[in-house]
Amino acid sequence: MVDSGGSRNSKGWRRVGRHYLLLLWKNLILAKRMPVRTFLEITLPVFFGFLLLGIRHIVKSETFSNSTVFPSFPIDKLPTFDLVPISMLAYAPKTDFTEEVMNRTASSLGLYGKWIEEIFI
Repeated sequence: MVDSGGSRNSKGWRRVGRHYLLLLWKNLILAKRMPVRTFLEITLPVFFGFLLLGIRHIVKSETFSNSTVFPSFPIDKLPTFDLVPISMLAYAPKTDFTEEVMNRTASSLGLYGKWIEEIFI
């Protein structure tokens, strides 16, 4: 916060600091008033963290040396799939905006757009 003279306005920063301290004080009071809730807020994340570490220690992981890597394809043309011709682009929800965008996308890819509920009804 800067005043018209170009120097920092310490009054504004003090107000922000005071609001922050009041918020911390409020949270401390709420923690004191509800000790069971405070205890659970602290212990449950620790408990579940140790539980996950225990499960990770018990379960044996496998490393696959020959991973499958698929080749990339351009975004203006869909890849071909074996024996499955692609002719429709389904979408949801049906609004004027999604209908316009999906029909434009479908036409640029050489497909036709169809609202998904029309397919299953």
